[in-house]
Amino acid sequence: MQIAYCVDCNGNLRIFVEHWHGTANPNTTNMTISLNVNNNVTTQTQSPAFGLINVPFSQLPGCVTPITSVAGCPGQMNTYNDWVVYDYINLPANTPIAFTIISGNNSFTSDGCGMYPLTVNFTIPGSITSGTPVTVCAGAQTQAIPVPAGVNWTNNNPAIGLPANGNGPIAPFTAVGPAVGVITYTNACGINSTTINVVPALSSSFASNGSGAGVCIGTAVSFTNTSPISSGWQWNFGNNNTSTLQNPTYVYPAPGTYTVSLTVTNGNACPGTNTQVVTVKPMPVPAFTINPTCANTGTVPIINGSTIQSGTMNYQWTMTGSTPNSATIPSPTAFYNTPGNYSVNLLLTSVGGCTATLTKTVTIFPKPTISFTANPVCRGLASVFINNSNVAAPSTITTWAWDFNNDNITDNTTIAPSNIFATDGVFPVELKGVTGNGCRDSALVNITVHATPTVAFNLANNCTNTNILLNNTSAINAPSSLTGFAWAFGPAATPLTSNVSSPPNLAYSTSGIKTITLTLTSNNSCTATATRTVQIYVSPTASFNANPVCSGITTTFTDLSTPAGQIANWDWDFDNNTTIDATTQNPSNLFPSSGSHIINLIVTSTNGCKDTLTKTISVFGRGVIDFGPTAVCFNTPTAFTNSTSITVNANTGSVANSLWLFGDPAAGTSTQLNPIYTYTTVANSTITTVYQATLYVTTSNGCKDSLTKPVTVYSIPTADFTADSVCLGSPTHLLNAANNNGLPFFLFSWDFNGDNISDLNAIPANFVFPTSGNNPVTYTVWTSPNGGLLTCPNKITKNVWVHPTPVAAITHVNRCIDLQPNLMDGVNSTLAVGTITNYAWDFGNGNTNLTNPLSPTSFSYNAAGNYVVTLTVTSMAGCTNTSTQTVEVWERPYANFSYTKVCAGKQTKLTGNQLPNSGTIATYQWDMNNSLSTIETAGGQVTYTFNTGGLTPINLLVTTDKGCKNTIPGNVYINYNPKANFYAPKRAGCTDLCIKIYDSTAAITGPAALSSWEWSFGNQMYTTSNQNNTQYTCYSNSSNQIVKDYSIKLIVRTDSGCVDSLNRNKYVKVYPKPLADFEWKGQEGDILTPSIAFQNTSIGYSSYHWYYNDGINITDSTHLNPVHYFTTDIPRDFNVFLAVRNQYGCKDTISKYIEIGPEYTFYIPNTYTPNGDGVNDMFTGTGIGIKAYKMWIYDRWGEKLYYTEDITKGWDGSVKGKPDKDKLDVYTYRAVVTDLWNKEHEYVGHVTVLK
Repeated sequence: MQIAYCVDCNGNLRIFVEHWHGTANPNTTNMTISLNVNNNVTTQTQSPAFGLINVPFSQLPGCVTPITSVAGCPGQMNTYNDWVVYDYINLPANTPIAFTIISGNNSFTSDGCGMYPLTVNFTIPGSITSGTPVTVCAGAQTQAIPVPAGVNWTNNNPAIGLPANGNGPIAPFTAVGPAVGVITYTNACGINSTTINVVPALSSSFASNGSGAGVCIGTAVSFTNTSPISSGWQWNFGNNNTSTLQNPTYVYPAPGTYTVSLTVTNGNACPGTNTQVVTVKPMPVPAFTINPTCANTGTVPIINGSTIQSGTMNYQWTMTGSTPNSATIPSPTAFYNTPGNYSVNLLLTSVGGCTATLTKTVTIFPKPTISFTANPVCRGLASVFINNSNVAAPSTITTWAWDFNNDNITDNTTIAPSNIFATDGVFPVELKGVTGNGCRDSALVNITVHATPTVAFNLANNCTNTNILLNNTSAINAPSSLTGFAWAFGPAATPLTSNVSSPPNLAYSTSGIKTITLTLTSNNSCTATATRTVQIYVSPTASFNANPVCSGITTTFTDLSTPAGQIANWDWDFDNNTTIDATTQNPSNLFPSSGSHIINLIVTSTNGCKDTLTKTISVFGRGVIDFGPTAVCFNTPTAFTNSTSITVNANTGSVANSLWLFGDPAAGTSTQLNPIYTYTTVANSTITTVYQATLYVTTSNGCKDSLTKPVTVYSIPTADFTADSVCLGSPTHLLNAANNNGLPFFLFSWDFNGDNISDLNAIPANFVFPTSGNNPVTYTVWTSPNGGLLTCPNKITKNVWVHPTPVAAITHVNRCIDLQPNLMDGVNSTLAVGTITNYAWDFGNGNTNLTNPLSPTSFSYNAAGNYVVTLTVTSMAGCTNTSTQTVEVWERPYANFSYTKVCAGKQTKLTGNQLPNSGTIATYQWDMNNSLSTIETAGGQVTYTFNTGGLTPINLLVTTDKGCKNTIPGNVYINYNPKANFYAPKRAGCTDLCIKIYDSTAAITGPAALSSWEWSFGNQMYTTSNQNNTQYTCYSNSSNQIVKDYSIKLIVRTDSGCVDSLNRNKYVKVYPKPLADFEWKGQEGDILTPSIAFQNTSIGYSSYHWYYNDGINITDSTHLNPVHYFTTDIPRDFNVFLAVRNQYGCKDTISKYIEIGPEYTFYIPNTYTPNGDGVNDMFTGTGIGIKAYKMWIYDRWGEKLYYTEDITKGWDGSVKGKPDKDKLDVYTYRAVVTDLWNKEHEYVGHVTVLK
């Protein structure tokens, strides 16, 4: 049987299906046919349009185009020539169309061919019409030219970049020109041509800091458009990233060499493209390790792990705290003396000049300091070890090891042990310590054990109170020596203790057996003790008594020695000459002289023990009496002196009692040693008289004597004087009026102030009294009987009158010269007694007023200055006094002022200047508002702010140090300030936003003028101009979501230095540009399944549009993540565009190529039966579009059993060439399939073998 069809250019399809049954009517046949037009499928079961009976294939009707036979069984052609006919009309051209004969009724038979269902694919050629002329820019991609498939075409000018001929659709190509080419093509449906006009492109050029030596990765590459004509710019940075800025910057994410293109546009002109190579150099990647270590314990290695993608690197190490502290080799070593945390910095520099740095901190643990001491001990005592080891916090020493005998064996692990050494000597002891961080130290110290003394001594029995001989033979091992001897002799011993080696003067005061202990101490304080006993016999005690006597009386001795009855002998020596003078028990003796006499008594006991007593006795001497004076004056207290001598005779003692009898009629007496006595007479002291005086003296030893002598008492003079009266300050004349009463005058004395001290010794005398009025004067006169050896005084006190002197006093007030006359007054002049009768004035400039009974006066001076004024006052007694005072006439102040010229609102400095001949100015007061009622500031130099410009009148008020005042008027000129202002008509837009900014600063009041404009645009752009030019600047926003604000500041200045600024904060808003991007899930499609699932990964957008460019111009603004079915029947790439826009109207686009590959399918079973029956005996895959194939078989333990690269050769189930005996097992397969586009597909799974 057969199936045939024909189709014309108008879309009319006729299908012929063979009718096999020879007797049935074809018109009654129902066929099921499916029609697929561009994936729109319609399936119908219906009767044919008509049937044909006995019509040969060559005569089938209704076709204007050739009939195509698409099926038939070999050797089984239709012998009946019967057909059923189905018609389809208005099918589209240039569209994939397929029909499928699914089934028929009993009138049809498959004749054993197995043909149903059968599918036929075809495309109706389009009608060829005149092609639209194409104008394309040289170097640009043309659009595809839709020549119907299978149609031949010709190109009359291959110079446009297209070959001279071809077949089917013309894919986009790069136009070359300028040139013109005509494409001619034809098919069964027509013939026509398309003209392609290639026009020249704009010149494109640009500069970049990434060309040449290139930049380091991470550095922004700046691109500067240098094209001569351009208004639009499309940059491709060589990695699918683009920009439309005129002069963009871009940071490359990876090092490498990139071909950057710039396509410039200008209106309708053809875009021009230029390329440059940008080199992005790799950055070195620093990496290293350094381990913590202990201080001062050796070098620390630094392990370098730095890398760089290509090239070499230079190393610069900085190791803080290390020795050395720097290095340039890849892996240096460090040495740290001091613990702590230290930074280690590595600076890497590539051969391309790219640098990177890494800093790490290394911990240096403190090394412990091991130290210990143990005080030397004596043999047999424990040596206690004091551990002084330490380590800086927070480290601690955790392990201790003591070696006491220098054998490298640890004897103790405690922190502070003790140890007893068996002998004396020096022992080296070592201590080792380890911290928790492993830092260690050790110390070796010599420990000393000192020798102990050996005590030995002997002695003989003795008497009490008798020296005992001690023989000390103690010793000690060298190098020690004995340095201390502690003897303890027990009670009644003298001494009780001793610290000498062999005490020489040991004695006991009592008898009996005595215990003696000796404790020895070495030079190292080691001690030992031993005890001995000794027999002590009782010794006699010599004693006697003898009472003292005055010289010439016998001394009697009384023996008092003990024990009584046991004394056998008494030996007395009275003159201390070792000669025995008496042997009786109680003798007597008369000593020839007074004094102290040494007596020796030796007594001997019946045991032969002796005692000697030496004692001093006294024989008292007698005093030698004398006294004086023997000549005195009446009525004059006289000191009598007891001159008794106690040194003439030995042992006289002192004068204990004295008794004086003066022998005068008054019977005067005294018991004082040296009394004062006055001889008086009732009658008249002007007559000289003699009296007998006696002195009785008793010594302190009770010995008595006396002496009587005559005393002469002389007469005294009669005192008197005369004086005149004078003014205070003048000398008073004093005359002598005394009587000497028979004795010559010797001396005269005047006391003017009553202090009993002589002020003057002359007669006659002159004296100036310090005070007026009555002045008491004491006048004393002396007479002498013997030329001054004895003088007899007498005195008188009388008042002397002195007239008082007036005290002149001037009062006045100093005045400024413009405030005279000067007033002067003597009203404060005083006089103690009486009145002032005249005031005489001298004004100090040659003018006087000498006669004036009244105190006040006045005077005006012609010039300023200081004048000495004199006032003389006179009392009624004619006494005068003068006073002077300086009168000051003060000059007025004279000044001017200067100031610094400033701008309004700024501080100006004003300086007051004192002029010559001015008074000394003390204060400057400033009236800044020309109103003397207010003072704004004060000072010789002040600052003041005038808030308005122009001329301002002010006043300077000056005052001298004397209070004189003056007012100085003047003017201050203040420069006017400018008022900065500007505006921008457009202040918001998408990046990049370029705007114009206009200066609107007002003109300034003359004579000043605006001189400069300083702009700060907030985008790191600044400009300074001496003209108010319109400014043009651009702003960018690198964010995709956040609005970026820019502030603009304008500073204007005048030629007078005045300045003003205006800062408009957040004045310009630059909206973010969204970032368009998308991805698609899974693998790209093929022509069997050209469906792609897209995912919108854009940032900062509010709306979007997808453009798929698959020939029907479908757009999509509804689906965020659409799935699109690409319309194509051949493998090809589609340039998919995504455009996004945000709420500010800013937009971005991105395009990516989607690959729709050729047909590809692959199938591999999961079970097979290699049992040799010819059915399913081999395990392999199958599919279409396969270029290469590899398959591995593994058992459950992962052992490879089979491998092939031929898809037609499957696995037969054998293991290493031998049949597997198991009936059932599961194996793992891995297949790698390469499709026609060289893409690899990997499949891993399990296959079950059934036998």
